[in-house]
Amino acid sequence: MAGNLSVAREKLAERILAEFKDKITGAANEPVVGDNPENKFFVGKLLTKDGDGNSGYSSDVFIESVGADFYVSQSEIENAEVKVSPRGEFYYRCYPTLEQQRAAMLEEVNTMLDTPLASFEELCKADAESSEKFKKVKIKLIPVYKKISIASSNLSVFFRPAELLDEQGVYGSLDEQNRENVQLMDQINALQERIAQDEDCYLYIVNESSTIKDLQNLETYRDFIARCGKRDVSVHQNWKIYINVKVKRIKDKFLVSVALVNDSRVQSNDRTHQSNKRDKDKPTIETLFNSGIDVSLQRAKYVPIELDYFLDDYKYDKEQPAVGLNCSVTYDPESNIISTEHLPTYVQKRLITNDRLAVKFQDLIDKPLETLKNIRKEMDTEINAWNAYYDQKYATLTPKGREKMKGEIAEFQREIERFQMGIDTIETYPIVLKSFVLMNKAFLATSKI
Repeated sequence: MAGNLSVAREKLAERILAEFKDKITGAANEPVVGDNPENKFFVGKLLTKDGDGNSGYSSDVFIESVGADFYVSQSEIENAEVKVSPRGEFYYRCYPTLEQQRAAMLEEVNTMLDTPLASFEELCKADAESSEKFKKVKIKLIPVYKKISIASSNLSVFFRPAELLDEQGVYGSLDEQNRENVQLMDQINALQERIAQDEDCYLYIVNESSTIKDLQNLETYRDFIARCGKRDVSVHQNWKIYINVKVKRIKDKFLVSVALVNDSRVQSNDRTHQSNKRDKDKPTIETLFNSGIDVSLQRAKYVPIELDYFLDDYKYDKEQPAVGLNCSVTYDPESNIISTEHLPTYVQKRLITNDRLAVKFQDLIDKPLETLKNIRKEMDTEINAWNAYYDQKYATLTPKGREKMKGEIAEFQREIERFQMGIDTIETYPIVLKSFVLMNKAFLATSKI
């Protein structure tokens, strides 16, 4: 029963966490109605670079690239192959459906009435009975944004680090002009063309406000959009991403830096970082949401990176295959794939006591010395295991780490010696033995209250 309860709690915690992550990343939200996705989702966003290629708004909050750094050994660099698969979602503006626009108008009207109306049909009836009262009721088209994922098995950039290096074999790079990135953009452009086939796609800007009569039925609503759409100002997406790669030799290994860059441009004036404006009524959105990359390294291994922070600690793994750029990374050893992660999570299982050395009060009352000596034997077994573990870890520890681990073992040894001193005292002095037994009887009695 206790096991089932523990599993249920774990499942509940996982569900709460998943829903929280969905809310702040937008992973499960589609479409976004009545608001700008940039104002709703805050994790995993890639904004655009400015016109000069600088990161004028780059900070812990506003970033335009995400990636990872990893090392490949000099002996494996010639054969190494890297495949980078970008992930992310773009949002594009759509005309609201008739139902969505009606619901927005009804909500607006109800803010002005003492008794709210239950449906749009009731609003139409009230308008017919008192048209003067509702003649000024108008509402602009509410913003609606649908999302489209860029992730695809065909959407990737492939390169061999050795082929990017200069003649000296010291440095190399891959930028947006590279053939692989050009092909990547061809697929992004195909996505944008696919959006244009969506009959709800926001093709022409509509500045006029709709009236109750414009929303009488689907025909009058479509007529309103066709009549008021600015045909001289078409709306189109300007999405652009690329994979930026840098390779640099450092002593006997090569540092490979891979990043997904959002190089999109705002349509209206080619100025950038308009995506940071809290505007609910934007015709286009250039921000890439839920961004990330998966990096597959073939015919080579990641050279472990030692984390200085844990260098002198024997309890934690000091190595990891890569370091994230504006993110964290996860690693799948089976596929040898590194994945970026904007919202890393750590699961701390509920800690429980080690019952291997636990004893009962009744045993300490009935046979105190035998029970205490058995505990002492278990303590000896434990410290022997720790000494063996120290010998096993010795070669990987720094001098400071060895000193720290040896100090903790020595402290446990002193605890054993104090425990043995207690046993000797109880065994030597009958009055102490009697007191010890009475004490445990008191503990046993109070534990039953």
